Amino acid sequence: MKQNQLMQKSNQNLSENSILQLQKHSVLRDDLVCFNQITGEVITLNQTGYLFLMLVNGNRSVNEISICLANRLKYDTLNVIKDALDFYTVMIQSEIIKIKENE
Repeated sequence: MKQNQLMQKSNQNLSENSILQLQKHSVLRDDLVCFNQITGEVITLNQTGYLFLMLVNGNRSVNEISICLANRLKYDTLNVIKDALDFYTVMIQSEIIKIKENE
């Protein structure tokens, strides 16, 4: 599958209202590294990426996380939402996080 098709597939359900949760096999370490225990993939994060993942708890939406982070870092909320959607798309593709299913 081409990269663009993969991105469209994984991003098709992701929206500002999506509730996200870490995959059970994902490990987020304090040294800005995220590890997928199944694939062995190691992702080095910057501070913002680390904060984006730290705020994923299975209860917050992308919008709620973005507002929290924008307020904390004094950034424009709309830009943070856009960045969050881009970042979370990559994290979904890497199977680090997933969109929480309706219960």
